[in-house]
Amino acid sequence: MRIVIIGNSIAGISAAAAVKQQNPQVKITIIGEERYMPYSRYLISEVLDANVKETDLYIKGADFYKDSNINIMSGRRAERLITSKNQVLLEDKTKIDYDGLIIASGVSISVPKEIKGSNKHGVLGFRTLADVRSINELIPISNAACIWG
Repeated sequence: MRIVIIGNSIAGISAAAAVKQQNPQVKITIIGEERYMPYSRYLISEVLDANVKETDLYIKGADFYKDSNINIMSGRRAERLITSKNQVLLEDKTKIDYDGLIIASGVSISVPKEIKGSNKHGVLGFRTLADVRSINELIPISNAACIWG
């Protein structure tokens, strides 16, 4: 049996662990848009504060995925589902076959375009490690910040 999970945050990893607990023989592929190993989003502010390294956010070590026969496809975006063929079509046109599908993709953040200047450099969300990296790059050259939300 092949299970595909779209989403590599805590919900996707928890789903994979639960499936493996029920049936260790299941082959699982986790598709995640971010290029990082699955990590806890709840602690990204700690990376900004330099109290935590990015690698400390990882939900499981690389050995867990290898030992559990879980294929992590980081930096890959699921473009659409072809449910008639039980396939996930990735952005690069790769097709991934599945017998079971779990969608744990969460939410995304976008600044409303109606806000003047929302498209300018330095206007960022705060949800991903990529966001944290972008913010960290701006800190040395910024003298003001505005937080909305």
